[in-house]
Amino acid sequence: MAAILTESGTAVRAPETNILLVDVPDAPAAAAACAEKGVRISAFAPRLLRLVTHLDVSEEDCVTAAEVLAAVLMQSPEVD
Repeated sequence: MAAILTESGTAVRAPETNILLVDVPDAPAAAAACAEKGVRISAFAPRLLRLVTHLDVSEEDCVTAAEVLAAVLMQSPEVD
């Protein structure tokens, strides 16, 4: 997920575990837009998203989540 998001120009913090933190202009709005597309992402703070994987999340699921989030962020008016 981190590689796909970084390639799309998203500010991703270097992952140390199965948790990925992503800096965005409006985390609640991004999380809501992703939820509308079937991807659950947590707004961890006003400008910080938290993505978590576990054993039941496949590589394909991770790619889908990253692509959905990247598309949402590209459509956001707050993104430079």
